[in-house]
Amino acid sequence: MKAWIIALALLPSVVAAQSPSEEASQQCARLRVNVSQETQIAGCSWLINYGQLPPLIRSIIFNARGVVRAELGDSSGAIADYDEAIRLDPTSAVAYGNRGRIRSGQGDHAAAIADFTQAINRNPQSADSFNNRGASRADMGDHVGAITDFTEALRLNPKLAAAFNNRGSSRAEQADHLEAVKDYSEAIGLDPQYALAYNNRASARARMGDRVGALTDYTEAIRLNPQFTYAFNNRGFVRARMGDRVGAVADYTEAIRLNPRYALAFNNRGHARSAQGDRVAALADFNEAIRLDPGQALVFFNRGAVRAAQGDPVGAIADYNEATRLDPKHAEALALRGLLRQRARQPDAARMDIEAAIRAASPGNGWPYAARAGLAILRGDRTAVESDLREALDRDPENSFALALSAILRNQQGDEVGAAAYAAAARLGWPSIAGLLSGHLGTSLKLP
Repeated sequence: MKAWIIALALLPSVVAAQSPSEEASQQCARLRVNVSQETQIAGCSWLINYGQLPPLIRSIIFNARGVVRAELGDSSGAIADYDEAIRLDPTSAVAYGNRGRIRSGQGDHAAAIADFTQAINRNPQSADSFNNRGASRADMGDHVGAITDFTEALRLNPKLAAAFNNRGSSRAEQADHLEAVKDYSEAIGLDPQYALAYNNRASARARMGDRVGALTDYTEAIRLNPQFTYAFNNRGFVRARMGDRVGAVADYTEAIRLNPRYALAFNNRGHARSAQGDRVAALADFNEAIRLDPGQALVFFNRGAVRAAQGDPVGAIADYNEATRLDPKHAEALALRGLLRQRARQPDAARMDIEAAIRAASPGNGWPYAARAGLAILRGDRTAVESDLREALDRDPENSFALALSAILRNQQGDEVGAAAYAAAARLGWPSIAGLLSGHLGTSLKLP
């Protein structure tokens, strides 16, 4: 999960000598130790109600109260205070920046960008304002504009770790993972306690294929922040890809303990349990993920695969139907539904599903071709099987379904060495793949 750090622009202190009440001034500016936020608001409100202060000072006080209200989660009250601060002093870059921060947190990124732009116009030397505008641009998908802003923030303040982290995240979104890693490393160098930067660098390293480096970074993020739910989930994903299903399940379970409504962690744990052959537990996890978030095509696809492995093709097709309803270009669901339709003696519907899966597949997705190879196996067309398996593994060398079918094919051809090599790779999640083979091809094909 990406997180965009948005720095809080702090208020100038209210000068006690300009205030009608030294006590209220000290409370509002939080000059005394152990002043509560409620007391601070009370002090600011007293000064506001006094009504005899010049507009510039009143603007500072409204901004101060807005900051405290924002800290307490009163976004509406904070925005009202920032509005008044800006009305009293239209040159207040701080108030514009603070209002932009609230609007960004509310998801109104266009309004936030407008506020941060106003703050920059009034104070072009504010690195925080450039960083904040970049974060909002990134949230709107404008990573080119975001990177420009983060870079300017770093020119103004080369020690702004948040801007390095944020620029790294935008670069990662552009698939520039090498430069992203460099930015995250700069952020960590500036702030060695920066758990989020470790988590983000781990994600970039994982996408580059550096699973060992990713595992190390996720572990450090967790050491720095033992409540970092996303880091547990992410480390579990890497462990699963490395074949450590037990470790993966443990990480997903901890993520769920920290956040019992974390649907993605339930989905991921279900996937790992399926790979261990524990389909009952996997099905329970997918059911819970769907209960928590019924809008995720991936979870319906995963539950469909388990249902097919359990010998429930009707339930599996129902899940694949829902997955493709939610995501009409879900290539894996289309491909596996095609296999089940072939089993149900619906060859035209099966062919249409596989062709649709191939059209929808991304360049690195080998599932549709592996599924088409499965259709060719059922037809006995060995030439087509070979061609599609090559295509599937060219696109995705770790596709377990294609690896398993390749092992079976080599074994049938008498190539024991080749069969063993493919089988060793496919066994990474073999219980799950065995279920997919039997559930979707309707055959007892086994690895050598």
